Amino acid sequence: MRIQVNLDYFGVLTDIIELSYSGENNVILFKCDWWDVYSKGRGYKEDKYGFILINSNRKLITNELYTLVNQAQQAYYVKDTKDLNWLVVVKRKPLDCLNLI
Repeated sequence: MRIQVNLDYFGVLTDIIELSYSGENNVILFKCDWWDVYSKGRGYKEDKYGFILINSNRKLITNELYTLVNQAQQAYYVKDTKDLNWLVVVKRKPLDCLNLI
């Protein structure tokens, strides 16, 4: 029996597609190039501080290139100073969700 684990996917946005349907219904899709999150140690790893690092040389081979806008979260990547093939993932909270009071 294989246990399914909830994984975050990491990638780079390459295109935004808006599908318009009759009745003013719109769906927005993000097209992304994804990184391998299935190969722990080779595709991704976690450092001693809890940061996730992604191996920028390990692209995920998939037919699922799109994600819905409500499934996406903004992040940016910082090069690891010890190994330039690895990127540190920094997740961002959208500004409209911040409590600035």
